[in-house]
Amino acid sequence: MQQTILIVVASLAALWLITSTATRITTIIARERTRRDLMAYVAEKAMTPEEAARLIELAENLEMRKQVLDVAAWDPSWESWRETVKGVMKDGDSAQTRSSSAKSKHA
Repeated sequence: MQQTILIVVASLAALWLITSTATRITTIIARERTRRDLMAYVAEKAMTPEEAARLIELAENLEMRKQVLDVAAWDPSWESWRETVKGVMKDGDSAQTRSSSAKSKHA
């Protein structure tokens, strides 16, 4: 009986691991495809580089929000949540700095 329970639990854990990995891979592929599509629009002159950069920046901000909400959903510890928010905001600041420096180079 205990072996059966152990096998079921291990199977569920393996299924969860495979599913979460597949979801993450799909998300990364979709993000890169979107960036490629935006760059193609820029190459076709259907959109300016500034518009493409702004859309990419908005997507990065959405990704940061998702990271914060994921931690908030799984870890009720305020300190852990606060550290994650600081880390995400630091990454966001560097992304914003990158886009600002790219804009100043084009100006």
